[in-house]
Amino acid sequence: MYYPLVRFRGPRSFLAALVVIVSGTALLLRPPAPRLLAPAAQQPTLWRGAYHVHSTQSDGSGTPEAIATAAAAAGLDFVILTDHGDATRPPTPPRVVDGVLLIDAVEISTDDGHLVALDLPQAPYPLAGEGRAVLDDVHRLGGLGILAHPDSPRPALAWHDASVDADGYEWVNADTTWRSARAPRLLAHLLTYALNRAGTLAALARYPAALFAERDQPTRRPQLALAAIDAHARIGWQRGADPLDGGRTLAEFPSYRASLGTFGLVVPWLDGRPSGDASRDAVVVLHAIRHRLASTAVFSMASPAWLSLDVIEPAATATPGPDARGPATLAVRSNAPADAIVRVLRNGTLLREASASAWSLALEADAPPAIYRAEVWLPARRGWPALPIAVSAARGHNLPRAPLDAAAAGLPDGPPAAVDDGSVAVDLRGWHVEHDPASRATSDTGPPEAIAQGTLTLAPGARVSQFAALVADLAAPPPGASTLELDLSASAPMRLSIQLREPRPGEGLRWRHSAYVDQARRLVRLPVQAFRPILPASGSVPLERVHALLLVMDTVNARPGETRAVTVHAARWTTDQ
Repeated sequence: MYYPLVRFRGPRSFLAALVVIVSGTALLLRPPAPRLLAPAAQQPTLWRGAYHVHSTQSDGSGTPEAIATAAAAAGLDFVILTDHGDATRPPTPPRVVDGVLLIDAVEISTDDGHLVALDLPQAPYPLAGEGRAVLDDVHRLGGLGILAHPDSPRPALAWHDASVDADGYEWVNADTTWRSARAPRLLAHLLTYALNRAGTLAALARYPAALFAERDQPTRRPQLALAAIDAHARIGWQRGADPLDGGRTLAEFPSYRASLGTFGLVVPWLDGRPSGDASRDAVVVLHAIRHRLASTAVFSMASPAWLSLDVIEPAATATPGPDARGPATLAVRSNAPADAIVRVLRNGTLLREASASAWSLALEADAPPAIYRAEVWLPARRGWPALPIAVSAARGHNLPRAPLDAAAAGLPDGPPAAVDDGSVAVDLRGWHVEHDPASRATSDTGPPEAIAQGTLTLAPGARVSQFAALVADLAAPPPGASTLELDLSASAPMRLSIQLREPRPGEGLRWRHSAYVDQARRLVRLPVQAFRPILPASGSVPLERVHALLLVMDTVNARPGETRAVTVHAARWTTDQ
């Protein structure tokens, strides 16, 4: 006869047994506490901080001051706030709250995904539109552009233009790890949340081998790889809603303190120590990020992790910057414990690993171009993610020199010098204006050397797709036309939408590009293949069928009520024949 080991005597007995089972499972799966690491010889002072955090200034549930308090409780020294915006809000000056340095940045929504802009002043016009255009504007203003959650499984959040060569990317994102986890896996991990909140969230992360292999290539510049928090501390009423759009916060989960304890940045103070002056210390932190001196770490696994990777050239032939050419030595330094493995990746794949915390590798003068990155791995433990505890900044060796970006170069006043390169003047006729019913536009008499000028004014009030355009009839381009070159200027800095239109009923079919213009004459080169369709158009530009060139100011990159005068000094086609 079978006798059960446990006999439930009513609902209370069942619930008690369930509590025992759940509690036992949680204790079994609980991630271990962070491992404490001893400092290495000559290790600099380290600052730990959080990058990519949202507050009540966009879709976060906590004020910047509350976030600073949570960061202090998590043992952090600084927080980089990245509230959503178009960069037209003046950045809040750095400040210290509860001993934590707060640095203001912005996360910009583009047509290709989200771009975090660091060290950016106030923009003169809204930054939006194509990812490449937003990155161009960020660079022009002196900022850094970081691809936010580029490999997110959610199409609305992933980065879609692989050709954009940003300054960096997020190799891990705490918000993405839990929001994209499958329900059974998420529920299993949440059993341990109360026992180790940061460790539970970090345990959902996965190592992004494909992302490293894609981004760390010598065809690109060496890029920052940042560990992002992307903390909101909220679950909304609707999946895509946020407080600014009327979305209701159902729960402040996961908490800021839990998220801030997952991943982050480690800034080494190579010259002196923190001063306590917010502005000065913020400069040091941003300098360390910009010049690839900072590393990233998984705080929930080990602390404080230090990792440095350098490519050292002989003093007689050393070049400025963190990268090298010719004979060099790849040097790794860390405070990795004796049982750790230090790996070096070359172009995103494993090159060498060693158990020593510090070691070096000679690079030959004629070695192929490469990008190197180092990682520190601890022995696996139950409850830990399969992640390195530290990831270094990238270093390049024998990389091709970056070509000069001639498209961004301005031209002196007056007509450009004649160029005998086979180019053909664009046949533009019948200049006129177009605008929505509430906006205004006029075709003006420009300077003597100009071929057209227009004053464009958007209607004030709420954004309701206002636009104003200077338009010309466009004759058929020459055979083999590959690039449209425009010599432009404007009364004030702006990003101008440049469109080609095919005649169809209604508004026709249009393809667009964009260009930065200001008071100085500027030669803008627009490859035809880079024009993107505007729905319902699709595919590449059918040059043989387009009949109009439009220079458009709209609410993508301008505010309602603004006025700009746009001047066309010259236009030509270049051909591939």
